[in-house]
Amino acid sequence: MSSNLTKFYEVMKKLDDAITDVEKVKEQVKGELDSYLARVEEELRSRLDGEIKRIIDEYRSSAELSVKREVDEYLSRNRSLMESIKANKDKVINEAVNRILRELGFQ
Repeated sequence: MSSNLTKFYEVMKKLDDAITDVEKVKEQVKGELDSYLARVEEELRSRLDGEIKRIIDEYRSSAELSVKREVDEYLSRNRSLMESIKANKDKVINEAVNRILRELGFQ
């Protein structure tokens, strides 16, 4: 009977050693997977950040072009009015000064 117990003990020891080896491999694989997932996550985050920056830059560029076009159109539509205002500014200033001086009784 002790021979059977010895064999049983040896089988149980081998089984325990095999379970220990499996646990070691499991932990090693888990560590490798965690490392791989961290690298993948970092790569995805980097790509996503780059894509977001690219989209924002495109939007800014588009918005700047749109504003520039609107300003150019406004200036084009109102160019003659602005030129006449610039041409008449001295005349308008002199008339305003004369009117104020008259109202104050200096003329």
